[in-house]
Amino acid sequence: MEVVDEYHPNSQLARRAYKLNGVSHREDGPAFECWYDNGQPHYCVYNLNGRTQRKGGPCFQAWNCSGRLIEEYYRDDGYHRIDGPAFWREINGAIHEEWWVNNQLHRVDGPAYSWGREVQWWLRGKCYGYGDTPSKEFCDKILPPTVRQVLQTLPLPIYEAIAEQFCAI
Repeated sequence: MEVVDEYHPNSQLARRAYKLNGVSHREDGPAFECWYDNGQPHYCVYNLNGRTQRKGGPCFQAWNCSGRLIEEYYRDDGYHRIDGPAFWREINGAIHEEWWVNNQLHRVDGPAYSWGREVQWWLRGKCYGYGDTPSKEFCDKILPPTVRQVLQTLPLPIYEAIAEQFCAI
């Protein structure tokens, strides 16, 4: 394992890179780290055998001068995360998040893309609407007609409460 360090003019550590056989690689932490000249972390990247990837956490993390965090999750060289947004950042107080599975925008329990008040509904890489309410086609994809028919046999207040949890039916 080769470790390469670079320094700022003030002698503060600027960058550290870990390489194995000439490619970016580290199994027990980030393979590349970068710091501001005041010693505060700037960003880090997790690589295995030259590929950006990490099990159980973000592959890329960055902090701006005020400490705001950016996170990105990858698998097989594409955005991927099952249990949350694969891409997350805060810019000027607005939260920007994107939910990706196998490098496709995808989320069944809410919008897959949001940045401030801009919202988009995606399933398996296809957009099904913009704004606060997804399209009927999105609803049909996550709540098949047979399930909807069963729900419609329930008393109206119960049906409306359940339907509201998924989307406007």
